[in-house]
Amino acid sequence: MQPYAGLRRVGGVQETRTRSSAVTDFESWLVAREPALQRLALLLTGDEHTAQDLVQTSLAKLYLSTC
Repeated sequence: MQPYAGLRRVGGVQETRTRSSAVTDFESWLVAREPALQRLALLLTGDEHTAQDLVQTSLAKLYLSTC
């Protein structure tokens, strides 16, 4: 699973960028913790779709803060 591929769009063309160790560490952490985060979010919200949205939004914000 590669939830955050190392691609960026420059002038309408996608190019790969060098991945920092922080991004690699985040992806490793994400793969290990996402199932538990999904379960916790489901317990908190009581709705599977709302739980998925909560986890996705939270992880996106966390990812952006690590870059």
